[in-house]
Amino acid sequence: MQNRLSRCALFVLVVALLVVNVPAPGSPAALADTFPDRDPIIVVRVYFADLAERDRLAVELGAAEVATTGGYLTVWTDAGGYAALQARGLRVEIDENATEQANRPVQWGETFYNGYRTVEELYARYDQLVAQYPDLVEKQVIGQSWCALHVGGCQITNPALSWDGYDLIVLHITNRAIPGPKPVFWYDSSIHAREIATPELAIRYVEWLLGGYNTDADAHWLVDYHDIYVMPIVNPDGRHMVELGDTSPYYVRKNANYTDGCTYWGDGPGLGTDLNRNFPFLWGCCGGSSGSACNEVYRGHAAGSEPEIQAITTTLSALFPDQRGPGIGDPAPVTTTGVIQSVHTVAELNLYPWGWTDNPTPNGADMANIARHMSAVNAGGNGYTACQPGVCLYNVDGGSFDWQYGELGVPSFSTELGGSGFLPDYSEINGLWLDNKGMLIYLAKIARTPYLLAHGPDASNAAGSPVTVTQGVTLTINATINYAWTGNAFSQNVAAAELYVDTPPWAGGTPVAMTAADGAFSGPTEAVTGQVPTLSLAPGRHTVFVRGRGVNDYAGYQSWGPVTATFVWVTPGVLTYRVYLPVAQLNAHP
Repeated sequence: MQNRLSRCALFVLVVALLVVNVPAPGSPAALADTFPDRDPIIVVRVYFADLAERDRLAVELGAAEVATTGGYLTVWTDAGGYAALQARGLRVEIDENATEQANRPVQWGETFYNGYRTVEELYARYDQLVAQYPDLVEKQVIGQSWCALHVGGCQITNPALSWDGYDLIVLHITNRAIPGPKPVFWYDSSIHAREIATPELAIRYVEWLLGGYNTDADAHWLVDYHDIYVMPIVNPDGRHMVELGDTSPYYVRKNANYTDGCTYWGDGPGLGTDLNRNFPFLWGCCGGSSGSACNEVYRGHAAGSEPEIQAITTTLSALFPDQRGPGIGDPAPVTTTGVIQSVHTVAELNLYPWGWTDNPTPNGADMANIARHMSAVNAGGNGYTACQPGVCLYNVDGGSFDWQYGELGVPSFSTELGGSGFLPDYSEINGLWLDNKGMLIYLAKIARTPYLLAHGPDASNAAGSPVTVTQGVTLTINATINYAWTGNAFSQNVAAAELYVDTPPWAGGTPVAMTAADGAFSGPTEAVTGQVPTLSLAPGRHTVFVRGRGVNDYAGYQSWGPVTATFVWVTPGVLTYRVYLPVAQLNAHP
């Protein structure tokens, strides 16, 4: 195994060879071979003249998912590929930081790549969570990976590097003691194997929901009243191949299917299907994928051909009703239920459909506004750019959110995480989680009727004053109602706010009107306050839900936003007894 110094020295030698136009040798390893030491990866910026050239080169070169607003694509290649791009007359620059990271050696220990968990270790974490919270989370096997369905198909010369495939596992999180039906929030990641940070982020979200159930009121009500499905690893075969890198993770994007004519694998283009080009909606329609088996964005031999995609589309079709008409211009109704979110790396984008065209969807204004909320830092967002792929990345056909919205009408999004690259240090995971925590919570909160709730204001900072009161003492609840987050196309003045104790509005709770702290609702952001009599409340913990409404209705519905919640505690009051004595007895005891 090479150390960092020798790796850097080798890279310098490769660059020197390029200067004298002597390409370094190297070829991908065959599936049936053990893993040879590989040539250094070179990450380059390939500049384009216009959007048509951008989209053509993105498919041809298998561009990485990095924002293209700087006028260039990001491409992983080797010495020969770099020389070939220069020979074509393209403007090509080496990204030195990304190249160093791509060639960074692994320090093997109990975990993968200095802290990341392997597929097996992540699956073991699922089991730990189910054992710890059996009433709130369960594992659901929705299918098998390509290797699991082709026994012996993923065996190679070195038995230690062989594998038999994996179950495709979803974690279903809900309080099963509370009956449904409940709105569905679906969250998946690692459809592209080399995006190694994404499963760790998904596990953080699951741990927040379960670990916060008894301490965080928003986690509590989301688990009580929603069906939340989290699939941290869509592509476990591909992720396993990434983990088998000899000196640093292999740069594998696709699944393990090698039956379409490409049998090479290792770094960069190779066998497999890009699962995010295989969804059966306008599959292969528009130049946003490749029909060449070894291409990075190979779409597969048929629409929905891959078992991983079949498992997801079958599961989502059972979870979400079809809420959109058959025409490409048919909108989903404003009462549509459900939200779907996928997480990728590393472009710092919140993407929404369509991906196959720059034209907006029939529900484009609403989805664009939700994406802007995902981005708005002053609404708990991640600070990324919100856009359609054709505006800030490149066009894609056969992608996940086009199928999810196109077939089901569900608002669907793909977030491209930030960080230092596809292979960030494990120490960056906590920061990525904190950047994206608020965005993920918001998407779950609006899942009941996302197109409607996104027209309402945020409710936040709900708290009792004080948090604990004696039974019979009136409780004060303070909160903030806010329309004025950055980029809100539907911003308006707040018209009203209300609170509910223990039973939320959708479950038939009784509203208690709240008032503006300054005496009048007159702006897009209002501090609000409300009073809760506690004489009839049993001692113990109670949940108070708060929501706000705007001045303007939307499509005939009042513009209520999503709720936020807080816990308050009521302690038993002091009982006072009156004792009445006969007059004679009173006279006897003056």
